[in-house]
Amino acid sequence: MFSTRFNFSILLFSGFLSFLHGFPYPDASGFHNVKSLGAKGNGVADDTKYIRQAVSDDRKRHAYFPAGTYLVGSRIKCGVEKFKRRTLHGEGRDKVVIKLKDNCPGFQDTAYPRAVISFEGGFPDQNFHNYVEHLTIDIGKGNPGAVGLVWQTANSGAVYDVTIRSSDSAYAGSIGLGLTAGNNGPAIVRDVSIIGFDIGIKLVSSLHCIIIEKVKLTHQKKTGVFNAGGLPLILHQVTTASKATAVKGGGYLGILNCAFDGLGSHHPVFDYTSQLYLNGVSTLNYSGPVIVNAQDSTDVDPAYFQSDEAENLLTNATAMLNLPIADPPGPPYEPVDEWLKADDFARRPGWGNDYTLQRAIDAGFKNVYVNSNHAIRQPVHFRGSMQRLVGIGYTGSGYFQYDLPGDDFAFIVDDGASETVIFERHEKGGRILHNSRRTLYIKDCGVDHYENTVPGGKVFIQNVIGGTFRFHRQQVWMRQIDPEGFNDVKILNDGGTLHVLGIKTENPGVVIKTINGGRTEVVGAMIYPSDELPQWQPCFLSIDAHVSYAMVANRNYVGKGYMYVPYVREIRGDAVEELFLFTAFYAGYGESLPILNPIGSGMLSVPASTGDKNRYVFDMRGRRVVPVPGRAVNRRVKHVLPGGVYVNSTGSAEGSGAATEKVNLR
Repeated sequence: MFSTRFNFSILLFSGFLSFLHGFPYPDASGFHNVKSLGAKGNGVADDTKYIRQAVSDDRKRHAYFPAGTYLVGSRIKCGVEKFKRRTLHGEGRDKVVIKLKDNCPGFQDTAYPRAVISFEGGFPDQNFHNYVEHLTIDIGKGNPGAVGLVWQTANSGAVYDVTIRSSDSAYAGSIGLGLTAGNNGPAIVRDVSIIGFDIGIKLVSSLHCIIIEKVKLTHQKKTGVFNAGGLPLILHQVTTASKATAVKGGGYLGILNCAFDGLGSHHPVFDYTSQLYLNGVSTLNYSGPVIVNAQDSTDVDPAYFQSDEAENLLTNATAMLNLPIADPPGPPYEPVDEWLKADDFARRPGWGNDYTLQRAIDAGFKNVYVNSNHAIRQPVHFRGSMQRLVGIGYTGSGYFQYDLPGDDFAFIVDDGASETVIFERHEKGGRILHNSRRTLYIKDCGVDHYENTVPGGKVFIQNVIGGTFRFHRQQVWMRQIDPEGFNDVKILNDGGTLHVLGIKTENPGVVIKTINGGRTEVVGAMIYPSDELPQWQPCFLSIDAHVSYAMVANRNYVGKGYMYVPYVREIRGDAVEELFLFTAFYAGYGESLPILNPIGSGMLSVPASTGDKNRYVFDMRGRRVVPVPGRAVNRRVKHVLPGGVYVNSTGSAEGSGAATEKVNLR
């Protein structure tokens, strides 16, 4: 019997209260309105043709569903040649239902499942920025081979505020949400309910990182969540209520603040191979075992469990920091007739600029939206009554074109009437300066650079692809981020608190640097170097700080063997210690340990699997020397380095007579 007491009803209720509500898009939004194309939405007429027309346009790739029930009789494929930057947006998931006909031909064979709505097509790694939001997908009755939604995205994208259900009395259906179209993500699935099906959510990708948050799974027959591909998967505030196994599969899995009710099931709550991290998990009514790595595990405490002990360097920490995870702020959307279209201030239709955008922001409206190009030649200030600047459209509209001198900022967040400012759906978000303690929420955007001048504020960053972020003494929560720039440091936490729930990276640069007593925790990462890395550049760097990392996976780009060397560098005072790889957990906080005699045999090399370009041997004074065939490998090195520099030697194995160069470790 595997059971734990927990406040299941409280989590089940409060965990899904959300500010995410559907809303009608303004008439001037540029979306295809399916009813304007001919759809009836009365639950009787077949609307398949009109919905296909709306979602297959490769020029205008956004479809809006007003309230109604839209009956379909075959698969709806989103795209013809272009499968990126597509949005399906409903007026509300309690108002909009896309419903498959009962006993529909083509949806009967469970061996060959077919999606009602599908984003399959094209090259998956290039299918950027796809969204499904504020609607319900119903597979009807008598369709056991149906999949509610097969969804694919890359770099950013989300499924928000969606219900996927089977109306069958036996909850027949193959898969509710299928992330099964090749490599998928990074991406986020949030505020979703899945009712019925053999499998609630199935993933097959082995690349990138997926965040599943605030998802409610009920009446599954076999599995709630099945990670068949092994990619880093993070579940946060997910609940299940069924006799199925809650989570199955392999790869890196983090489960945080979740509640699983087996309803008297004899199946295991988890059937998982590879690395597993549980924190704040509650289970109820499971009599089956917990299976980890194909073995029954009686010592798994769902309240806190690590499949591996955390690596540590200069401290005695063995567990995660366990920083709190806060929800993003949720000021409600104002009624659409109270939205202001910034484009209306433009002198030339379709082309605004920083002056016209500033006029719109200063006009006294809470919600301002842009739907055409704006040339930004001087900074635009967020001030006054405006609390949300929304971009509508990712296909040549809603873009900002920047012509700013040097490193000038495009947007400056100043003091204003609202406690929270939301910057939402801007693929080209430019450079942002946070000049206020007001809470800032950056959502579904691209951001070149962020930094703040006023400490003490809160920042929420969700589903963002970016370049660099500089946080100075702030409280920061990042969900599903993808910093890809060529930078010395991608993310800096200077004396603040930073929690990262899912990150994927590309290109060189220290991924996260934490300094001056900062506290950083990462849960879920795909480190994916796509270019040759500078010598001595670590992936994670902490200097007199407190850090922990869990569920961090590494992938080499197209087999070129790029790898961070070292992987972790920790500095405390003049003490430096480095870790070249870690399995799943790293903890760098707590009581500092003294530096003792150098460990190992006096030499350290990186395993050959990391590739010849990054295969080095070091002596215990931190000097690089030529590789020594057959030398035993030690995985970490300790040393004291006054001034924080290496002496980098490129000569013989002893470094005699070789030219040297100093390499800054900080």
